[in-house]
Amino acid sequence: NYNLTYEPVHSVKVLIKHRRTGEFIARKSLLTDLFQISHINCIRNAFISGFFLMILRQTINDLIHYGRLNWTFELLFLTVGKLHIVAIVWSLMTLSTSFIVFHSTYMWASDRKFVGIYRKWYDIIWLVIYVFYLTGLMIIPSWQIIKYQLPIASSAIILAEQ
Repeated sequence: NYNLTYEPVHSVKVLIKHRRTGEFIARKSLLTDLFQISHINCIRNAFISGFFLMILRQTINDLIHYGRLNWTFELLFLTVGKLHIVAIVWSLMTLSTSFIVFHSTYMWASDRKFVGIYRKWYDIIWLVIYVFYLTGLMIIPSWQIIKYQLPIASSAIILAEQ
């Protein structure tokens, strides 16, 4: 009953074989184009010169007060301290997002067999579970920052992950 011909399949292969692919053109990046504008280049130069002036000021200040260059990493260690706690909290946040949200969404999407009002209640229950998860994702890391008295840069790492 079925007329099986391989002609359409062959013609599709020919079309795919001779189809034009995208053309890739090498061009400048957005920043390269922006730095061609004199106003933006002026702002960039102002930031660079300000950075060099801060380094020069700190060097002169160290020479006057200490008689030598006092290049230590105390400030860095003070602002980015307790990295083991940051790594644990950050890892738990990332893993919870990767596994809990993925599997919950998969369960919600695969078990939507209800109809009418039951589907609505099913969706509302999953929405409430998701809102509780988001609330926990906001509260628990903030609580850990307060509990362990994390420094500013370490706190910023965790808060930026939220």
